Amino acid sequence: MVYASINVRQRHHASIVVEYSPFDIQIRYRSSQGLEYKNGKIHRNYNRWVNSLRADIQHRLNLPKTQ
Repeated sequence: MVYASINVRQRHHASIVVEYSPFDIQIRYRSSQGLEYKNGKIHRNYNRWVNSLRADIQHRLNLPKTQ
């Protein structure tokens, strides 16, 4: 398990946890500030950052891409 966070221009902050196995990774939301998280919805940039991170991890580990 790896904990990670991103700070963008001192305006946006997001924290996640990356859980992994030899065959899969899961990126789970932990907390955020400035990303309008409410009722399971969040600013679209968060999803873009997470999708980019997932693709990069999969590429580096040579895992098949998931949707």
